[in-house]
Amino acid sequence: MTKSSFFIKILLFSVFLCFGMPKISYGWEPFGGMIVNVTKCECSNNEMVFHTQAAGPSPVMYQPGVSKLYEFKKIEVGEWFLGNVSIDVPCIKQMGPICVSVGSYPLIIMTGTSGSQGDSSSGANPVGSTPTPTPTTPPTPPGTTPGNTPTGGGVNNNANENTPANETQNRQTLSQNGIGVYSSGNCSDCANPSCTCVGGLSDSSMNGVTNLRQQSGSPVTVTGGTEGGHHRGCSGNCVDINHDPSLDNYIQTNAQSTTNTQYGTRYNMADGTTYLFENAGATPMTTGSHIHAEYGPRSR
Repeated sequence: MTKSSFFIKILLFSVFLCFGMPKISYGWEPFGGMIVNVTKCECSNNEMVFHTQAAGPSPVMYQPGVSKLYEFKKIEVGEWFLGNVSIDVPCIKQMGPICVSVGSYPLIIMTGTSGSQGDSSSGANPVGSTPTPTPTTPPTPPGTTPGNTPTGGGVNNNANENTPANETQNRQTLSQNGIGVYSSGNCSDCANPSCTCVGGLSDSSMNGVTNLRQQSGSPVTVTGGTEGGHHRGCSGNCVDINHDPSLDNYIQTNAQSTTNTQYGTRYNMADGTTYLFENAGATPMTTGSHIHAEYGPRSR
């Protein structure tokens, strides 16, 4: 490709992003932006792709064998892409011995990428490979999903209203930074302990989980926040996070010191943040092992 044709393509791409594209038939919706995170969904054999929202929804789902890739066929961080999405499909991740849905997002029908990272090889599965059918109904966790149930007594002060004003804003901020939110009840009602609520999280918590995601490069899924029954005295400074091998290793490697507690091992970071690897059954409401992060005064 000549330099002139490449720049023409970039110019056209920029025009589409600035002025948008009309929705086309069959329920398709345009999207586009720069890819900032690609998360593999092991159990559903697809990928959750987060991008800067120049146009359309984020994240979107890439399904090998279903999503049509055009030049330069690269679903990779740093690439710009533009295309159309349709119905929502689930991202189902392996969490310990079980498969858990972390949400459903629009399926990429077709997309082209910028090719800014080099040749046209793709880190994703090649187009034309045989797809594994995506389950339409996520498997139901057997009641002991790691980290998804609030693990403290009492109702958090931020859970008095069922839907805090900044719940949607906080979820969007987390999503744009490649952070998932999971609840056993698939809900965000802050008065319901089976839901996961992130409205009312303190700035230190929002910044803390964002920095953890960026610095570790590991999957970060929030499974507990400001919902009822979660961590008395936290004032929005506590976040439950699902275990991931690479995330666990990052925390253990970078901890300045450790403290053995009745709940599990606490890893103390240089900035004052603590990550408690809380054991299943540590409290009456702790139904699964998870990371209890505290970005303010400790409650454990």
